[in-house]
Amino acid sequence: MKEKQRDLEEIMVMRSALDFGLYEIDFGRGKPIWVSLDSGSSLSNFIMLTRTRDGDGVEAWVILSEEDMTVFELDPELLSFASLSNLCVSLLLESRHRRLSKL
Repeated sequence: MKEKQRDLEEIMVMRSALDFGLYEIDFGRGKPIWVSLDSGSSLSNFIMLTRTRDGDGVEAWVILSEEDMTVFELDPELLSFASLSNLCVSLLLESRHRRLSKL
C-alpha cells in the first residue's frame, strides 16, 4: 500500500520573486526588457511569480507535465483571473526601436 501511495505523491515547488526587483538590476548593459526562466532547465512541477516590467501585474512561470499543463490551461477559474499578452511581439518591437534610435 505504501508503494502505491508514493506513486501518487507529487512535489510542487512554488517560489515568489515579487519583491526581488529583477527589472531594476543592471549588469552594465542596461536594465532587462524581460526576465524569464531558463527554457532549457529540467524543472518540473514548478511555479515562479515575478512582477511585470511595469510593476502593474504578476507573471506566473508555470512548468508542468504536458498532461497537467493541458488541464491547467483550460481551467475556467484560472482563466477568469489571467490575461494573456503578446509579450514576444512587443519585446521585439521595443528592441528594434532601441537599436534604430541608437543609429
